[in-house]
Amino acid sequence: MGAAQSSCCCSDKENMQMENIIAAPIAEPEAIFPAAGSTQDKAAPAETSPAPATEQETGKAAETAETAEVSSVCITFAMPDGTLKDINFTQKPLGIDFTRSTPPTVKLVKPSSDAHGVVEAGWKVMKVDGNALPSDFDQTKNYLKEKVGKLPMNKN
Repeated sequence: MGAAQSSCCCSDKENMQMENIIAAPIAEPEAIFPAAGSTQDKAAPAETSPAPATEQETGKAAETAETAEVSSVCITFAMPDGTLKDINFTQKPLGIDFTRSTPPTVKLVKPSSDAHGVVEAGWKVMKVDGNALPSDFDQTKNYLKEKVGKLPMNKN
């Protein structure tokens, strides 16, 4: 049996990022329920599950997941007319200054940044990677820093 696939995306006018999500295939019925009269040993030992991860292994895995680099971060902006626009950012720094409000509003887009000509002052950040922002400003600021911090650094 083949694996099921679906796609989701977040795109802007110039850049479409696609992510394939692959679900594991379901086992064949014979693998779960042997046919009558099969030669499988009914007293076969049960499969053993792996030993639980140690606290050190769990901590290392969590640390790796938290610091792992990502290829893009999709920020959903609300424009002044109320329409929403998704923009994919592929490197840091973004080159955007925000107000100290919730939701953060674009105050300035630096002329030398990748955001220049794509993002405009007055746009409000509504979501990051499809997730709504926290209602507290400091939590929102930290969340944005965490997400953008995983992007690769601009080489220029």
